[in-house]
Amino acid sequence: MTQTLAENENVSDSVSLAKIDGQPFTPVGLEDSNYTEQGKEDQEGVKITTKETFDVDGNEVSKFHTTRKAIVSKTKQLRDIIEAGDLGAVKCIKTAFANGKSGFKLVDA
Repeated sequence: MTQTLAENENVSDSVSLAKIDGQPFTPVGLEDSNYTEQGKEDQEGVKITTKETFDVDGNEVSKFHTTRKAIVSKTKQLRDIIEAGDLGAVKCIKTAFANGKSGFKLVDA
């Protein structure tokens, strides 16, 4: 499913994963959710359903969308582990890489 940036901001069943940065969560579902910023190429993305619910801007939320490569690049691996019921809590943290760039990394919580 491809969404425009405007549609992505108004998605009622999920919010940006950035809203819970650094907090542990347990993924129980994963689905493809790409979006396109007007005039740009599609960006690969996913929606993650979590075991926990989080208070985000006064709403209880358990579904988050992201295009972060740290998660999108592990979609197949995460799906397999989720389906096997073997994935514990994880968190997405900002980190500096050896090449001097910074980005996000998915780690065990």
